Amino acid sequence: MTRDRLWDPAGGQTVVTDERYVVQGADWASGYSKLQCPAGQFLTSYSVRGAAVSAALCAAAPSGALTGRGCPHGVVRPQ
Repeated sequence: MTRDRLWDPAGGQTVVTDERYVVQGADWASGYSKLQCPAGQFLTSYSVRGAAVSAALCAAAPSGALTGRGCPHGVVRPQ
C-alpha cells in the first residue's frame, strides 16, 4: 500500500489575510469575515492575534488531489 502526499512542495504556500479567495455569490457565512484558501490549496495552519484569527496558511495540493468541494468551511471570524 502506498500513501500519496496531499501537499505539493513545488506548489508553495499562500498566506491569506482577507476575503480575496471567497468566490463571489458563494458566501457560505454571510455577515462574517472569512479566510478561505485559493482553489487547489488547503488549510495547514492559522494564526491568532488576541481573541481573533488573523491569517490562514494554505498549501498547494498536487493536481487532482483535492476532489469535490472539500470542506465547505474555512476560518470564520465575526465582523
